[in-house]
Amino acid sequence: VFNGNLTVQNISVANITVNGKIITAGNAPQVVTGTAAGAEDILNNVAAPMVQITGNDTSGTITVVAGANTTADELAKVTFNVPFTNKPRVVFSPANRDSARVGAYYDESSTTNTSFSIMVDEPPVAGKTYTFTYFIVE
Repeated sequence: VFNGNLTVQNISVANITVNGKIITAGNAPQVVTGTAAGAEDILNNVAAPMVQITGNDTSGTITVVAGANTTADELAKVTFNVPFTNKPRVVFSPANRDSARVGAYYDESSTTNTSFSIMVDEPPVAGKTYTFTYFIVE
């Protein structure tokens, strides 16, 4: 029985039972908009696309505000703060109705130990906000 905080690096166990919450920690990964997010259109008063990430390499939320001239392609690319040893498994979910409507998914074929991409089957609507959550394990 141990009481208090315990920090251990590189531990291997057969099974883990969590009798509470799983709380992830770490620095946020980097995220950039893809071509599907569009571009700024000054003539029509449409701002440049924006992307934001909260969380860490294990779990988080990605928010994209689309610009003008969007396409069906890569919406955003996430680059991990610390690369995984192997290609991780990404559990990805649209977190609002508009995000689901564009047919969003993560591209397993281009996922590497350093990054993953969010793709869309339908062009996003300029000015709309698209939100996604992720959970990643190796």
